[in-house]
Amino acid sequence: MAFETKPRALSCYLCGAQFGSHSLLIHIKTCQKKWLAEEAQKPVKARRSLPPPPRELADPSNASKLAASSKDIKLPTSAADIDAFNARSMSVWDNASLNGCPHCGRTFTAEPFARHQKVCSAEKPFKPLSGSKAPNSSEATNTSGPSTPSVSKTATAESPEAGDSAASGNPRSYTCYLCGRGFMSRRCTPPRSVDITTAISNANVNVHEITLFFFKFFYMPLL
Repeated sequence: MAFETKPRALSCYLCGAQFGSHSLLIHIKTCQKKWLAEEAQKPVKARRSLPPPPRELADPSNASKLAASSKDIKLPTSAADIDAFNARSMSVWDNASLNGCPHCGRTFTAEPFARHQKVCSAEKPFKPLSGSKAPNSSEATNTSGPSTPSVSKTATAESPEAGDSAASGNPRSYTCYLCGRGFMSRRCTPPRSVDITTAISNANVNVHEITLFFFKFFYMPLL
């Protein structure tokens, strides 16, 4: 029996989302405009320049084509080349596109970064995630020569586990149990945690209601 395989998607180096080859080129132009618009709203000293794209898009001939039209741009087609392209895109996304905390070294998207800045300070920094570099590490101050950027682990929430990157450099996503597609946490929110003690201690809770409670919140999600 032959299994149907999904076509390999290409990653956007600015937001980390994945698209087909034609859709990616259309998306990148929109994503670049969104990036510049968001940076324009920040104070001048806090603004960042547009991160450099992967070499396939940074090629002069392709760069001019991308600015004018998405036609005739050569993107990788083989599985190995697509994986290499995605690895470079995700490296840019994690090291340049995301916002890095100067205190703990974690990287965030815009909204979680704004929340993180309120609770992480130089006096009480968060513990760096495993695989990420602390701002005061020797690697961060080494200026002896260029080095290949390593993919650090990404946090999009305040919990240490949230946003950890996979070994391949791709951001962790939640998988839809109906269609199998992967989504970031905002698009596929995990079930909300339930305070069992509070629920059981409520007045007028009988054995049948407790049984239904455990069946609904613990057994049904496993089916």
